[in-house]
Amino acid sequence: AIELTQKAIPIAPALDKADYYSMLGDMYKNINEYEKAAEAYQQALTLAISNGDAAEAEKYQQRLDSLQGP
Repeated sequence: AIELTQKAIPIAPALDKADYYSMLGDMYKNINEYEKAAEAYQQALTLAISNGDAAEAEKYQQRLDSLQGP
């Protein structure tokens, strides 16, 4: 699933790329690859901010923050 998602990102519509990065982050988090998850969430956050989508940016920031624990 990770490999397929990585292949989908470059061809995904611009407004969907952040979601793909977020899904990738979730997959990495599920297999305890926290550094890779953080990189993916950061990409999603950056894209959401550049798209002007504050709600999505907040969601991705929360996912990024969840990697750092309480």
